[in-house]
Amino acid sequence: MTISSDNGCDLVKPMKIIGQSCISLVMLFTMLSLSLAGCGPKGDPRENRRAEFIGCMKREDYGCIVRLTSKEERDAIGFTDETKAQQFIRDAFHQLQVQTKADPSVETVGVGSFPVHYPYRTPASPNGRLSFFIDETDEGPVARGLYFILVLMLATEEGLRGGYASNGPDRHIARAKFFREQGAELNRKYGMKGYYDLTSMSLKTWEELAAESDVRASRAQQPANSPR
Repeated sequence: MTISSDNGCDLVKPMKIIGQSCISLVMLFTMLSLSLAGCGPKGDPRENRRAEFIGCMKREDYGCIVRLTSKEERDAIGFTDETKAQQFIRDAFHQLQVQTKADPSVETVGVGSFPVHYPYRTPASPNGRLSFFIDETDEGPVARGLYFILVLMLATEEGLRGGYASNGPDRHIARAKFFREQGAELNRKYGMKGYYDLTSMSLKTWEELAAESDVRASRAQQPANSPR
């Protein structure tokens, strides 16, 4: 028995071979479907890279997190051994009780960069927030300045426990104290020499950072109408 279909192809039952015209039609529809699929809107690559970093955080994969930081920055501050960088991040997250499995609040700022905010909770900072930027680069996402931002959060925590405020002159006084007292320990334990500025490509040692904080504290203590 032969049944004629609306598209002109003959369907012969049983055990008949589909005609060449039907095969060509199927191939045409397949190619058209693939072509239309490729014309759909493509996701923002920053979204994919942000998701990659958030995935590392949720898994608490410290090796993955380290690989998403700048190698130039790591080498400059002394993290030539990735295991030291991993250890520092792990220890800092533990001290700050960073909620790595939380869904962070995120924003997009301009092209190729977006801030990420993670909550952290300590007795001194029950509503703390760890904020840093992830930059889009040719090599992929880079968590910019994460190491030094963690140092600043640790300095703030120690300052709060020591009776310093987290703003005004106290913030800078607490940081100067932390840099001088804990910088040597950070260097001994992790090989961490200080802060590396990716923009100016310059390293500042703990003592240099302490001196800068001293200046900022002095300026912050001056009356608003005083010359600076």
